[in-house]
Amino acid sequence: MYDLNRIAYESETYWGYDLEYMKRFEEVYSVSEDYVRTNPTFVLSEGNAIIGFYSLSVQGKETELELFYIDPDT
Repeated sequence: MYDLNRIAYESETYWGYDLEYMKRFEEVYSVSEDYVRTNPTFVLSEGNAIIGFYSLSVQGKETELELFYIDPDT
């Protein structure tokens, strides 16, 4: 999960958000094993490196894009 959280965090910092926002972001948008088990999550890779990911939120017949992050160094 470390790589997914790192990519999400670095993607947000790319846009220049302040430290207070980033602290809240880490608390709210932490990708855990439980999150991945309960939300379809797909990893984008290039060779052996994870370069991004996205996840879906499924509520009954409704499906929404929940998270979508690309490593800004890619």
